[in-house]
Amino acid sequence: MQERRLSSDWTWWYKRKSLLWSALLLLLGTAWLTWRFEIPLQAVLMFGTPYILAPLFLGFLPVRGFADEVEIVGNVLRVRRRGEEIRVALADVERVTTRGWTRSQINLELREPGRFGRTISFFPPSLPWRWTLSPDNPTAHDLRARIERARA
Repeated sequence: MQERRLSSDWTWWYKRKSLLWSALLLLLGTAWLTWRFEIPLQAVLMFGTPYILAPLFLGFLPVRGFADEVEIVGNVLRVRRRGEEIRVALADVERVTTRGWTRSQINLELREPGRFGRTISFFPPSLPWRWTLSPDNPTAHDLRARIERARA
């Protein structure tokens, strides 16, 4: 059986960039404030940390549940997330939706909830152009066609 990866190779980066960004802001902000204004380190950490950690929660928590890898093998999707793997038959996918304009995401709504829940979300490979006129992704369009064939 031919297997094809549907998720982006950059998923690891998408899921962790807010963590890295928050850590960088915390380190640079703390160093700058203590050096430039001679503010004690304890004061900077006590009052500045909540403002610097906000991107962590706003950026990381929404994408935490995304699949690390999604592959299609025949009429089955193989989904991996945090070391666990499940298989979902294409006929069990109720709907495929997309979101986003620059880095779109694909959401698969299942007929019955599984171990990863009722919705499986992942980042498809990036398009060759950054901005598109439509949020629909070719990967999502191909997936919808495969699901219709699997149901027939």
